[in-house]
Amino acid sequence: MEASHRKALVRAFYSERAASYDNEVKKHPILSSIREEIVRECSLIREGSILDLGCGSGLTAFAIRSKSPGVKIVGIDISD
Repeated sequence: MEASHRKALVRAFYSERAASYDNEVKKHPILSSIREEIVRECSLIREGSILDLGCGSGLTAFAIRSKSPGVKIVGIDISD
């Protein structure tokens, strides 16, 4: 399978799930707990930058930003 075709399939897979992603993460006990820990740890950062790879809708990035307004957050995701 050609790399560009594989990338298109991955993008389509995640794009189809993007609309329900936030609710699924909030409901899932393990994912929710991991997200909360990431937000807690990152909220200790007062300045600088955070790169959120695979950020989805930005749910975690926005939560971090609300606790650390001096931090620049850049999010990148393959979904549309």
